[in-house]
Amino acid sequence: MKCSNCGAENPDRQKFCGACGKEIIKKQDVIEQLQSPSQIQHFMQSHQFLQSEVINIHNTLRTIERTILILLFGGILGFLLIWFGILTLQ
Repeated sequence: MKCSNCGAENPDRQKFCGACGKEIIKKQDVIEQLQSPSQIQHFMQSHQFLQSEVINIHNTLRTIERTILILLFGGILGFLLIWFGILTLQ
């Protein structure tokens, strides 16, 4: 059985990949778990929820990154203004 994460071959009875350690999910197990339409709908909704959460986290990290860059740039700019005597502290 191939690992869906790294593609390494593993014995059929193995639960975790021997190369990367990720849990090996067999297609047959997923098919058996998703027998009824309500289970499939629940699976799809949870997948969409996780996808939206990943997007929210990504956007939050981008905002934090921009904030850090703005503060860093402002600090460097302030230092240079003081250094060249354009801005004086009183």
